[in-house]
Amino acid sequence: MIQVKDGVVFKRLMPQIYIILPALDAIFDDVNRPCVITSASEGKHKIGSFHYKDLALDLRSRDLPNEQIKLEVLQRIKDALGEKYDVLLEQLGGPGEHYHLEYDEHK
Repeated sequence: MIQVKDGVVFKRLMPQIYIILPALDAIFDDVNRPCVITSASEGKHKIGSFHYKDLALDLRSRDLPNEQIKLEVLQRIKDALGEKYDVLLEQLGGPGEHYHLEYDEHK
């Protein structure tokens, strides 16, 4: 199940983001956790961030049971989305830990 954290804003749902949702849902379902979108176009991000172009999402990782599973999920997301998507596990072990996904058509 895809869940959206309260306060997350989508100015518009770009096709490049919409089409990846079933894959994300399946990956998180395999580890018995919901896929929770924690950020889209709202909030403060780096200058030039793909969040402001509606081409990036942040996903909750803290609910996954351990670092090994977090890294396995990271790799599965990368494999599922392909080379036009950047996928990072940011701040592993820290209070701001999350997956960051963005579509970069210039890759």
